Amino acid sequence: LQDDRLSDSTSILALGSRTLVCAPLRAGGASFGALQLEASGRPQPFDQDDLHLLVALARQAATVLAHARADALRE
Repeated sequence: LQDDRLSDSTSILALGSRTLVCAPLRAGGASFGALQLEASGRPQPFDQDDLHLLVALARQAATVLAHARADALRE
């Protein structure tokens, strides 16, 4: 997993990140943001298994956020 578009990103370089992976927070047609993991001391880059785990966590988190938003709107 490598995206050369990020190779000269100022924020990533400033943080000293060596590897980064992101997943969207989306549920019920709503977008809540993204989960992003960065690591500066990790010797190997994030891999496909890491991405799958992050996507699963992002889906669960987005579902919780969607339910919380729906509950807040009902009150």
